[in-house]
Amino acid sequence: MSKLEPLLDSDLPEDLASVLRSAKADGPRDQTPAQARTLAAVAAHHAARSNAGNGRASSGMPFAKTMLSLVAACVAGAALFSAFGSDAPGGETSAPPSLPSAPSSSLPSPSLSTEGMRVDDLPSAPVEEAAPKAAPSVARRGGAVAELEDELALIDAARAALAAKHPETTLARVDAYHRRFRAGQFIEEADALEIQALAAIGRQEEATAKGQRFLAAHPGSAYQRRVKSALGLEVTP
Repeated sequence: MSKLEPLLDSDLPEDLASVLRSAKADGPRDQTPAQARTLAAVAAHHAARSNAGNGRASSGMPFAKTMLSLVAACVAGAALFSAFGSDAPGGETSAPPSLPSAPSSSLPSPSLSTEGMRVDDLPSAPVEEAAPKAAPSVARRGGAVAELEDELALIDAARAALAAKHPETTLARVDAYHRRFRAGQFIEEADALEIQALAAIGRQEEATAKGQRFLAAHPGSAYQRRVKSALGLEVTP
């Protein structure tokens, strides 16, 4: 029950009672203790003055008007207080609403395994052994050098035998050279050594026949002087 109801039931002037009823209807539903005490004090003061005056209407009218003004001011203040102060009772200020936190732009990092992997645990790639390949040019060059050395060794042996007055051994070395190197680098020298060896052992006809073919096939050869000397031909300086 509102604290204004006992005041309305008391002996108040009709104008003041009407204002209180209006305050009760228009004022805030839940009055604070300060508001109720203010209105109660005004009503009690008026009731005391009314009882002391024994119903003097002439002196009560000005006081009633004053009370009406006070009550109206109280009602207006209570209404303003209710409108602007009811949202924060006890002088507490409401905290500003917190803004929603912006979503983090960073993506969650993938979880890493806490257990490390050793290098020995990694699978080993199969090792394919490549067949050794010699460069063709190197292989050919090596074979050519070896062949040239063998060819020169036979020619050196035939020279040494002719210089040692062993024409038969010279013919054997030259024959081995012709069988192995049919188009060798020292083919002219081998033919000249053969002609010289044939003439040295007295096989003059064979030496002359081979000598003529040699001079015709190799005009201006470096071995021309040796062949002519073996055949008994005139050697021009």
